[in-house]
Amino acid sequence: MTKIVYTSLTGFPTLHEGGGNRIIHDLIKNISTDQFSRAYVSYTFQKDYGTDKDTPDPVSELSPKKKIGRYLVQNIPFYKEVVSSSLYLKYYHKRIRKYFRTFAAQNSFDIVHAHDPLSLQYLLGNPSKKILTVHFKGGMINEMVEKGTFATLYSEDLERLRTYEIESIRNSDIVSFPSRAAKELFFASNNVVCDDSKIRIIYNGIDIDRIDAIKPHNKELEKRGLVT
Repeated sequence: MTKIVYTSLTGFPTLHEGGGNRIIHDLIKNISTDQFSRAYVSYTFQKDYGTDKDTPDPVSELSPKKKIGRYLVQNIPFYKEVVSSSLYLKYYHKRIRKYFRTFAAQNSFDIVHAHDPLSLQYLLGNPSKKILTVHFKGGMINEMVEKGTFATLYSEDLERLRTYEIESIRNSDIVSFPSRAAKELFFASNNVVCDDSKIRIIYNGIDIDRIDAIKPHNKELEKRGLVT
């Protein structure tokens, strides 16, 4: 049995999350449990799914502290402003780094499939096969700065995170992108060299059964002239 751990910096795998965590949800749900034992780790949530085919929504399993933190960020502007400050982000990333490295020291697995470069960088000391899927336009750090998420970090801290991102690319056994355009944008935006033999282009899948299960509203179809 091969044990695989999926990682993301924060969040949890669910249909209702965007980005890498949504993809992780689908992988955990659909990967063969005859061949793989699955686990997940982020700074928000950690779970060993084993070979259990049941994958309940993890929101109900979040710790009270994490639930309170999510509520405050989503609903209290002053709290969100505080946790977005440069001093807090410096402290926050130090805690994240310690958290992942403790996890790596205390757990063993055969494959790490990371969906962001920072969580992978913090797990590089673990002797397992490393897979990195790049979901971010031009790289995680560039996209987060553009969105304002990391914009308040001190320049030296940003450069350190950029270095971590490059190290993750270099130390991965496989690096996958959701399109050729995403691959080209990443390498055009970052000073990193990667062996083409370990790059994969894997387009995001579509759950046809879920789409087929959608019941169209006849009034909406009539309104758009799709039925008579």
